[in-house]
Amino acid sequence: MMMTREDLIAEELTLLDTPRVQKGLVEIVNLLPAYFFIVPTSASGKYHPKYSGGKGGLLRHCKAAMRIGYDLFDNKVLSPDVDTLHKDLILTSIFIHDGLKLGNPQENSIRVKAAYNAGPPPPALAPVGRRCWSPRP
Repeated sequence: MMMTREDLIAEELTLLDTPRVQKGLVEIVNLLPAYFFIVPTSASGKYHPKYSGGKGGLLRHCKAAMRIGYDLFDNKVLSPDVDTLHKDLILTSIFIHDGLKLGNPQENSIRVKAAYNAGPPPPALAPVGRRCWSPRP
């Protein structure tokens, strides 16, 4: 019997307490490109641990990142006042952070790379973008 994408994230779904966030994660995972489940985290292996190399490494990396986030939320000294919904949204964001790591296969890869390296956000997004944008080395 072939595993579904939902089967592949079954353990991660148990880390989420909010049913609508669980459903949202399943919907997002079903939209991710096939390469997300196949490729290693890094082509060079230089900046990621060995377990995230090889076939399925990107998926393992995202699963591990979510588990680390969960463990940090479990520590009430580090995160005493985070409500369940926000915890679940943050954990979901951690899981999908590399969902389009190699770009969207529906897009021209040159266009995706150009957008990624385009520079600072447009003025309308500047108040938010300045806090999270940094130029690529």
